[in-house]
Amino acid sequence: MHDSRTPVVIGRAGEIDTLAALARRAAAGQGAVVLVQGEPGIGKTALLDAARARFTAAGLRIRLGAASEPGQTVAFAALFSWLDVDHNADAPGADPIRALVDSDDPSGDAQATPEIVIAEAILDRIEIWCARGPLALIVDDVQWADRSSLSVLQRLCARIDELPLLLLLAARPQPQDSAFTALSAELVECRAAQIRLGGLSDAATAELVSHLVGAAPGPGIAAGGCGRGRQSALYHRIGGRPAARAGDHGSRRHCR
Repeated sequence: MHDSRTPVVIGRAGEIDTLAALARRAAAGQGAVVLVQGEPGIGKTALLDAARARFTAAGLRIRLGAASEPGQTVAFAALFSWLDVDHNADAPGADPIRALVDSDDPSGDAQATPEIVIAEAILDRIEIWCARGPLALIVDDVQWADRSSLSVLQRLCARIDELPLLLLLAARPQPQDSAFTALSAELVECRAAQIRLGGLSDAATAELVSHLVGAAPGPGIAAGGCGRGRQSALYHRIGGRPAARAGDHGSRRHCR
């Protein structure tokens, strides 16, 4: 039986092909921005994971980032994992950008706004990375990104045409937040591609069930057993969500 903890990417071939095409465009020097949206559990993170192999094949180096709900009040928290790759590599010892964040007076100039200085340092670092070759920068769960990170992403979108960069963002349906609204406006301005993930088709759901349980669905499930119409209780429980796990699925009690 397959390990149910392994992300399953089924029914998303078209989306992966779209991301791969944009990766090839970035490798050719034409930057691109992509926003992947969908409800929790719909398979956004699994899609990002699956696309990474295609990015590498296209010649892109990859840096991963992710926002988190507890990190919403921590400036630049969503982007720090991009920088952590450089620790003891490009910048031996203490990373200068992290040092700026930790400093009480990051700019050394009372007239300057510390976050502006840090944001410029991050953008300069990204340009250095891009000068070394095509790059994919990924941020998952952008709906939880702190305002400072959102500001950097907004400014990066404005520069995307100048860089061999694929900026890939994933988020739940957009929250009504002023900082996220500003980023959304910039995504429109830079003509960012948008991928909206919906539930899987019946055929893809059957394939997912087969993957999870290690066997084809029985006729009662495939035909819509338990008196639930076309889809069985198991199908309804999955709801077309690729992130569903075998442990989430019930048994006969759902036929009650």
